[in-house]
Parts: sequence; C-alpha cells; structure tokens
Amino acid sequence: MKKNPVVYFAMLTFCLTIGCQTGSFLHNVTFPAYEGTYDIDGEQVEINMIKVFDGDNRNTAYESEYKTVFGESSWKELVKTFHEYEKEAGAAAVEALGAAAAAALVGLAVDYGKKKLEEEASLHVAQYEKRLAVDEFWRKEEETATRKIKYFPNYYAFEIVRKTTANEVSYRKVFGLAPSKDRSVFLVAPLKTELNSTKAKVSGLRLWSAIPIFWWHPLLLNYEDEIEIDIDVDIDAIWVDKNQKPHMDKRTFSTKEKHKLTFPVEKTGDGSNKFGWFHAIQRSSNQMTGDPGLGTFWINVRVTERDPSNAKKRLEQAAEFLGEQKETIVNTIVKTGS
Repeated sequence: MKKNPVVYFAMLTFCLTIGCQTGSFLHNVTFPAYEGTYDIDGEQVEINMIKVFDGDNRNTAYESEYKTVFGESSWKELVKTFHEYEKEAGAAAVEALGAAAAAALVGLAVDYGKKKLEEEASLHVAQYEKRLAVDEFWRKEEETATRKIKYFPNYYAFEIVRKTTANEVSYRKVFGLAPSKDRSVFLVAPLKTELNSTKAKVSGLRLWSAIPIFWWHPLLLNYEDEIEIDIDVDIDAIWVDKNQKPHMDKRTFSTKEKHKLTFPVEKTGDGSNKFGWFHAIQRSSNQMTGDPGLGTFWINVRVTERDPSNAKKRLEQAAEFLGEQKETIVNTIVKTGS
C-alpha cells in the first residue's frame, strides 16, 4: 500500500510527543538548545540601586564605566554635589484497535503534539521583570555652622540582575544616572553588560543532529548564533504637593541589544548610547513635620529575550499544521492500520 506523506508526519508527531513527554533528556535530544541558553533553574531577579555614598564612604562601584560614559567632570560633579550644592534640586523633577478507539487515540496524540510544539515555540521568547519600591532619591545634609540644608542625588546607577542555579550572574545590566547642572533632570546611559546564559531557548545542533531522523534540527537553527534582548524601564514617582494632594508621574525608557552566544559576554558603555533625560523625582511636602520628603518612587525593569532565528515561527507553523490537518492525519493512520 502506498502511504500518504502525512503518515510520516504523524509518526514524527508521535516521536516528538514521546520526546517531550518522557523528560528533559529526551526533550533536549528532540529539540537541542544552544549551549548556555534555556538556563531557567533557580531563577532570581533583582534590582539594585547604587548610592553615591555607602554610609560615610564614597561608593566607587562602576566608577571607571561611569567616567567613560559620562566623562570625568560628571563623576567629580557627584562629589561636588555633596560639598557645594547650594540649592534644593528636586522640585522639577499506533496498534490495531477498533476504528473509533484508534481514531480517538490518534486524535489525542495529535492534540498533545500540537500543544507541545506550541510550548516549545514559546521557549524561544522569554521574559522576566522586577519591581522595586525606593525611597530617598535625594540625600539631605545640614551644615553645622549655618544650619543650611542641602540636597544632592542619592543614587548614580542601578542594575537589573538575573541569577540561576548554574550562574551566579546569568545577566546583569547597569545603567548610570548623570544629573544636569541644575539637578532637575538626569541623563540615562548603559554602563556595563554581563551575559553568561539566557532564559530564552536558542536552537542548536548536536552530534546526533546528523542522524536522518532529526532532519528538522537545521531548520530550527539560529545561524547567527545571537540573542536579542529588549529592556524596558518604568519609573513612577509618587509625591504629595503643598495641598497634600497625591500625584504619580511616569518616566519610561527602553533599549534593544544583540549579543553573540559566545559566553561569557562582557561589555562596557562608551558614551555613544545615551537614552535621554528624565525628570528628577519630586520631593513631597509634609505639613505635619514641615520637612520635605526625599523622593519616593517605584522602578520596574522588564527584560525580554528572543531567539532571532525562524525556530519559533517554524514550530508555530508545525503546530498550526497539526491543528488544521488533524482529521486527515487521524483518518490516514486509522486506514493504514486497518
């Protein structure tokens, strides 16, 4: 009997189903990943705000990167701010069975295969985010002799860090904050990037990919050996005016980057990729104490990783094909087995 090609596709569906169902080992044999990608076990995501001063000590984390991106004068301005800032700066801020039973069994297998193909496609785009409530955007100092109060920026950088069981730092992105001369706005620019693994799965080849049964591996391959990463940052300032009316102001910026999957990846900013300015965080009025607030805000960082190859598209097309051809596949296999 001459068999319809759809039979072979259905048999492949069973193979894929078994591979996805049995466990991670067979899943990785069926759909191999590029080394260092799909690193998801023990994931932790955090945002760290980096202060100008750590207690009484000057913070020097990412000092060289900050100077490279914003210049020596901006770094000195942060220190100068502590000593010389003279005005407030925060306001602006299948087996033969009965035909019916066989059809039902094959139909369930096709449904399951379709679901697993869709799940596999979803692995090629991964997202993670973290939201952090932060107080004291500004730092206050009172001169002993004059009792004059000065305000200066409390933070000069922040970072988003993803950790996994396999990597203490899977991904780290550090952004610098450089105040304008009047401290009413801040310039944002990347200072440093570290990438040791990805959450998104990127299709790769293994030795067994040369076996004919795994003919689809090259079709899913990321030939550029790259990962695309989008970062979206939202900063929501929360403040109270002199009439004690609450306000919330949003500041947003985003960036896109692409990295070769040659781990580890480590890059420092060169000052050419500044995102622009955002308003300083306003200080609240406090009629009960008479003291203005120091600036309260939420910061949310969302990271999206993408496999730029056709893997996701082709897996989705395969899943769609199974859905559309389910009846044909069921009928063909049942007739072949009878």
